[in-house]
Amino acid sequence: MATYESRRYNTPVPDAAKIADGSVNNTEFEHLDGVTSDIQTQINTKLNTAGGTITGNVTITDNDHLYIGDGQDIDIVSDGTTGFIKSNDLKLQSSTGENYMTALINGSVELMHDNINRIQTTGTGVTVSGVMAATTLTGDGSALTALNGSNISSGSVADARIPVLTASKLTGALPAIDGSALTGIAIVPSATSDIGSIMPFMLKRSGSSSSGSLTLSAGTEVTPSTYTSGIFIIADYDNSLSKVAISSPSYQMGNTKGFMGISQQISGSSTSKTGVWRVIDPLFAGSASGGTGNGSYAYYYSIMGLMQRIS
Repeated sequence: MATYESRRYNTPVPDAAKIADGSVNNTEFEHLDGVTSDIQTQINTKLNTAGGTITGNVTITDNDHLYIGDGQDIDIVSDGTTGFIKSNDLKLQSSTGENYMTALINGSVELMHDNINRIQTTGTGVTVSGVMAATTLTGDGSALTALNGSNISSGSVADARIPVLTASKLTGALPAIDGSALTGIAIVPSATSDIGSIMPFMLKRSGSSSSGSLTLSAGTEVTPSTYTSGIFIIADYDNSLSKVAISSPSYQMGNTKGFMGISQQISGSSTSKTGVWRVIDPLFAGSASGGTGNGSYAYYYSIMGLMQRIS
């Protein structure tokens, strides 16, 4: 039997169904334990799962992930030192849909300028579309092609990069060089038409014209086989010209220097010697007159000169 004291201090547990309209059961009533302020006010501060606006900071602690997408397509996390944005394929865009960057799993990464792909990684390196400006470029450059040599403003080109240098690439005066180690250069040309050969030539008339004169001065460079100037061509020196009989009437001007004849023009055909030759001893040809009155006459002359083949 309960005593008076036990009945005095025994507080009965209330039945939630007996409170108010009875719509709150005992389990629901127990969830209110510890509430110290208005419940609706607290609920109003929570973000609705259907969406809403956050007006303060959101902090996700280290190694806790922010997943975006039904299949966690984007994973944002920090390990305390480095931040990661993980996705199979990733694209950065402006608010208007203009692409900044695209990155594909097991594929390329593209960087855009004004929505145009300018830099793209490939399986072998990188492709740049457009002009690339750089203060310094490093590397061996072995795979570079279509380089414009006129844009090389300084530095030296290794000997191995110039296996063959053609004459068309040599212009202007050559610098002073030490030729003591040069090999394969013949002291004397093996043929009269080889480079280095020195040969006598004469100026002859290409037709029957009798007027005009010409001088090829020392240092002049010509191609004898194709040379023409007015009525004159360059011909091989014909030693028989120095042996014309005086009865022609004609007169010899030295055994090896040339020929002068009265009423006899010095004509012939061009030499067959090709290449470029430089005049060493000048060549002269022309016509003049002599005598007076009934004794006047015209004469023709051609003075042999020497030339050396230089190319």
